Amino acid sequence: MDKEYEPYNIVWQPFSVDSPIAKRLGSKEQVYLPYFIDGESLKELQGKRPVPLNEFGLLRGILASYFDVSPYLPLGTDTIQHHLEVVIHDLTNVFKFKSTEKMILDTSAILRDKNGPWVSRAALQTGMRLIPDSSFIRSDFIMDVWCLLKEEKPHQQQISLDEITRAYSGLDLDTVLAGARELLLFANFVSLSFLGRLDERDTFMESAAFNQITSKYLMTKVLYVLNNKDTDINFVLS
Repeated sequence: MDKEYEPYNIVWQPFSVDSPIAKRLGSKEQVYLPYFIDGESLKELQGKRPVPLNEFGLLRGILASYFDVSPYLPLGTDTIQHHLEVVIHDLTNVFKFKSTEKMILDTSAILRDKNGPWVSRAALQTGMRLIPDSSFIRSDFIMDVWCLLKEEKPHQQQISLDEITRAYSGLDLDTVLAGARELLLFANFVSLSFLGRLDERDTFMESAAFNQITSKYLMTKVLYVLNNKDTDINFVLS
């Protein structure tokens, strides 16, 4: 990607058992919360100087590291993830969002623009775990995975393609923005094709995609894949 994104780091901050946050979480042990550090704060951290921690850093830290809990923390991953789920819903009220879904979507957009689609992808993956019926979160997640495919090695591409099909399977296409529907359909078609799930792909195309992909550019690629078994995925992504 041509755009340069700001680097960041995640700091897992401990809170004592008698701290307000530990009491809020009902923990009888020290708890740990992840803070997202970037910009000038990251420079201070790298210089081993004190860094102020705030709620926005906590929100971004939770979204970015929910599935990447530090293995060095004494609490188990399940316990820590439970704590993060409680805190993320509390932050919805702190920032006065109408819904946790809206907060996740807006924060992911900020992360994408400032720190890159890799971190927004992680944030949206967290969002799908927290709000599995959100088609908007699933749609944005698929878009992030799709835009990163070209930069991945073949084995990672296979993982990403599977993630696209999983996200698409819970998507209500009628609720997402009309401009995104064709690309979502195309992304699922490509994913099923290059995962070798051809029967599933053909059923999908006959039941939904053929009638809804109206872009000549996308349909040309669909037909090329259907008629050329040895198509290189990087040609499709170009």
